Formats: sequence, C-alpha cells, structure tokens
Amino acid sequence: MLKVRFAAAPILWRGVPFEGIAREVADIGFDGIEAPVTRYREDRETLRRLLDETGLALASTYTSGYYMDPSSREDEIRAVVEIAKLLPEFGCHTMISAPQGLRKERKAYSLWEYRTLFEALNEIGRRIADFGVTQVYHNHAWTVVETRLEVDLLCAHTDPRYVKMGFDTGHLFLGWSDPVELIRTYGDRVAYLHFKDARGRADQWPLMGKDDGVWCELGAGEVDLPGIMRELNARNWEGWLSYEQDKTAKTPRESASESLSYAKRLVAEFGG
Repeated sequence: MLKVRFAAAPILWRGVPFEGIAREVADIGFDGIEAPVTRYREDRETLRRLLDETGLALASTYTSGYYMDPSSREDEIRAVVEIAKLLPEFGCHTMISAPQGLRKERKAYSLWEYRTLFEALNEIGRRIADFGVTQVYHNHAWTVVETRLEVDLLCAHTDPRYVKMGFDTGHLFLGWSDPVELIRTYGDRVAYLHFKDARGRADQWPLMGKDDGVWCELGAGEVDLPGIMRELNARNWEGWLSYEQDKTAKTPRESASESLSYAKRLVAEFGG
C-alpha cells in the first residue's frame, strides 16, 4: 500500500521570509517542508524551534552544483557535503542534488562532461552516506539532465547506492519524458518526488524565466498524475511527495491548498 507524506517547497512564496512560509505551509495542512538549511547554519536553534512550533518535519533541502569543471569540482562537493552534515540534527535524511546553470541555445554536453558530473554525484553520495543522508537527484528542464536519454545516462553511470532519484514529474514532462514510464523503469531508485504539473514542453519555452504559462496547480496541466499515483501504489512506495510550483496566478495559499487537496484525493482514490 502507498504510504506518503506531503511536503511543500518554498519557491512559490517568493519574497516571503521562510518563517512565514513555514507557518502558512503548516496551516494549509502539509506534513513537512523543504528548508534552506544553509541560512540557519549559524543559528540552527531558530530553525529547530520553527519546526517544533509548526509541527512540520524537515523533508529535505535543495542543493545544486555544476560539477563539470575539475578545477572547482572538489570545492563544490565539499560545500554540499557540509550542508548534508546538518540534516540529521533536524531528523532529515534526504538531500536534493540538482544541476546548476541553464543550457544556452540547447547546448549539448560531451560524454567527458557527463562522466565528470556522474563521478562527482557518486562521490557526494558516498560521503554523505556516512552521516545517514541519502542523495536524490532532481532532473530539470533546460539543464544537463532534461531528456529521457540524459536520465538514462545518469542512472546507467551512477551508483544506485549513492545516487537515488528525486524525480520532478513536471520537469520530466517538459523534457519529453513519460513520468509514469520512468517511475516504472527506475522505481527502485526513486526515493523522493517533486509532484508537479505542467503544460507544454521545454523546447516550446526558450528559457526558464519566460515560462509563465508552464506551471499550474496539480490537476490543471498535462502530466498524468493519476497514472503516477497508480504506479507508486503498485510499488507500495513510501516517501515524500513534495509540492513545488514555480509560479502561479493565484495567491500561494490558494495555489498550495488547491494542489494539496488534489494530491490527497489522488492518494485516496488510487493509493489503496
């Protein structure tokens, strides 16, 4: 049977202090939140107190890196490992790794660049496993891991012990992938999900930032969210479904409330 908890990513609440975001997320009814842990590196008690007051669990934190330049790769690795060290203090054991930097003019990367990236991800996962933290990789349209081929390359050339998948369903769709089929193929590696809806495909939106029509509340777009839920249920999947929406024409509260209600309805319908 499907066992999920619902988290929220703070990106929708642009310009709002994180403390206010957390309180609204809790009031809406989410179980957890993705937190910018690095902001609290020198004041961890404030974050701990906020989580206690709101009753929210720390679901994960978001990190990114380029990792393709050998001259800076070790510094990038060390930086994210230091972030991972903080997570168990808050009862969190999941760190999101994401690609940094957008493709310029649909740039293709070399196999050497991909190898350099994959070696870095393996090393990050190996180091943070010492703290009991799992790395989940977040695919992203307009970046180095956008398409099905690029997801396949990543999964083929990284160690499943150290690089789990934190698929973003909306970005998979934008990259011309079928999220249901990818979860079916790599389900044993899926340890976290950004449960996201979207409209259109990445090549129809020249660059992120000019994508006002792409993002939408859950159930309002083109992603087969019921199919995803059926596949997760068939796998007896357990984990976080994190709601992340980059933009909305509604207020963040309206958008998040609508999407959480939709996600809960899907779980009730297909999750047992």
